[in-house]
Amino acid sequence: MRSRTPHLVAGLVLTAVVGVAGCTTDEPTATGSGSSRTTAASPSGAASASPSLTSSPTESAGSATPDGLPSTVLDDTPAGAAAFVAFWFERANLAFTTGTPDAIAELSASSCAGCAALVANSSELARRKWTVQPSPYQPLTEVAASGPDGEGRVTVTFTLRENDTKVMNDFREVVETRPGQSTRRTAVVGRAGSSWILNELTTTSR
Repeated sequence: MRSRTPHLVAGLVLTAVVGVAGCTTDEPTATGSGSSRTTAASPSGAASASPSLTSSPTESAGSATPDGLPSTVLDDTPAGAAAFVAFWFERANLAFTTGTPDAIAELSASSCAGCAALVANSSELARRKWTVQPSPYQPLTEVAASGPDGEGRVTVTFTLRENDTKVMNDFREVVETRPGQSTRRTAVVGRAGSSWILNELTTTSR
C-alpha cells in the first residue's frame, strides 16, 4: 500500500546555485522536523537520472533553437542576452511548478554547473511527482548586461527575488516550506545558432 507520509527534500536548490571555483556558493539547510523523513536531493547531489543538458556553443555552434522562444530573446545584443536570462528564469518557474525540467535543460550548456544543479533537483521532484508552489522566482530586477567578450559571450548581473514556497507531493500535502530571499546573481550567456544558451550561473552575493 502506498504511504502518504511526506518526505523532506534536503537542500532543495530554490535558494542556491552551485557556482564555479571563486564564486559564492551556498548550500541551504532544509527546514522541517521528524525522524522518519527521507532526503531526496541536494545542490551537490546527483538526481536519480542524469539530466541531459544542451551542448555549449563551442560544442555545437549550430544547435537548434528550442520551440517557443519569444523573438525578444533572440536578438544578438546585450539587451537580447538580458531578455534571454529573464526568460530562462520564467522557464525555471515552469520546471519547478509543473515538473518539466526540460524547460531549462534545453536552454543550458552542459558546462553550466549552476544550471545542472537546478535541472537535477527539478528532475528529482518530477520523478516523485512533486511540485513547488507558488512560482519560486519573481521577475528579475536591477539587470545589467556587459559585452560581448572576445568569444561573443555576454555577462548579465541581476537581483533575483524568490517567493516563499512550498513543496507539494502528489497528494497535495506540504512536504517542505522555504522562505523567500533576495540574492545577486551573475549569468554568462553565449550564442547557440540563432539564439542564446546559458553557460554560467552563479550567486554573487546575498
